[in-house]
Amino acid sequence: MFISAIITGAGDSVRMNLPYSKMLLEIGDKKVIEHVLDVFCKTKLIDEIILVLKKDEISHFKRHIVRQRYCFSEIKLVEGGNTREESTFKGLMAVDEKSQIVICHDGARPFVTEELIVEGVRVCMQKGNAIPAVPLKDTVKEIDREKNIVINTPKRENIYAIQTPQVFKTKNIIAAYKKGLNKYTVTDDSQMLELAGEDVHIFEGDYNNIKITTREDIAIGMKILEERNASRIRL
Repeated sequence: MFISAIITGAGDSVRMNLPYSKMLLEIGDKKVIEHVLDVFCKTKLIDEIILVLKKDEISHFKRHIVRQRYCFSEIKLVEGGNTREESTFKGLMAVDEKSQIVICHDGARPFVTEELIVEGVRVCMQKGNAIPAVPLKDTVKEIDREKNIVINTPKRENIYAIQTPQVFKTKNIIAAYKKGLNKYTVTDDSQMLELAGEDVHIFEGDYNNIKITTREDIAIGMKILEERNASRIRL
């Protein structure tokens, strides 16, 4: 079984107002992307890693991230596209022809664990397309943004927050992207499969598997890191 991992990080860090990728922000003694790569590199079932980046950041990652900390031959650097969909598709086009399973992960989620990756692969192999999810703790309202009023209150027990890593059969996700690339705008990779009529199965995610989106997330990330380090010391 040949397994590929695509880590995407070609977006603009608009909400953080940064002139560079938020993957280069530091949490503890490592950059966000270093936390991610550390986990993916030690997960033995992964055969290749593809890192999708903005064109003007590829040379920086080569010099300061990949070559210093990792075996360069294990990581492919791919130039992203103008949209999220294009970036993921370019990553998919770079996977090895032997690839049977693809793991898609957001490079701004530094607290992914090896256990999450392995569980996603297990569910994918048994059932097909698999994504991690956690139940929402808050009540969710659907609103009319023009009138600024509530339209509907979905049942909270049916609403989950979706995370990455998302794990797919390679042929399924490539086919879905080829079908929907210039047709749909999606907020996660599994949505392409939904739109293609494929079933998407969920497995238990991790509330600590946060996405670094705003500056407040850095403080939350530091707390998660401190708790993990304290847990290791106790063990």
